[in-house]
Amino acid sequence: MRTLIAVVLGSLVAAAVMVGAYHGYQRVYRLPAGPDFYTFSSLAAYALAAPRQALAWVIGGYALAGLLGGLCAAFIARSHRGGAAVTVGAVVMLAAIGLAALVPFPAWVTVASLLLPIPLALVATRLATPRLEV
Repeated sequence: MRTLIAVVLGSLVAAAVMVGAYHGYQRVYRLPAGPDFYTFSSLAAYALAAPRQALAWVIGGYALAGLLGGLCAAFIARSHRGGAAVTVGAVVMLAAIGLAALVPFPAWVTVASLLLPIPLALVATRLATPRLEV
């Protein structure tokens, strides 16, 4: 039960971090004004024309979500730290897959967003483990 609560709370922390990262993305690269913006073609053109600083917010958001969400889950789930943290990393990775399916970012952004959350969740497991248990 404790591990399930850890995964849920870690996923909520990861979601909050991703929302913050997208807020930073919007501060760097504003949405264009216009009534026809919310079509798939205009959204695709917007995402593909984003500057690297804005795309760094996306990648950093997924990486930080994997780290902080995994850290939260690993601290709460004492007996199954690794499993809880990796599960949160997988949830973040599923969010990256969902975004890649909806918004066509450049391929390198999608690849980096998919590769970073789980390794950083494993780092979070290591950070959450007390020295006596290592």
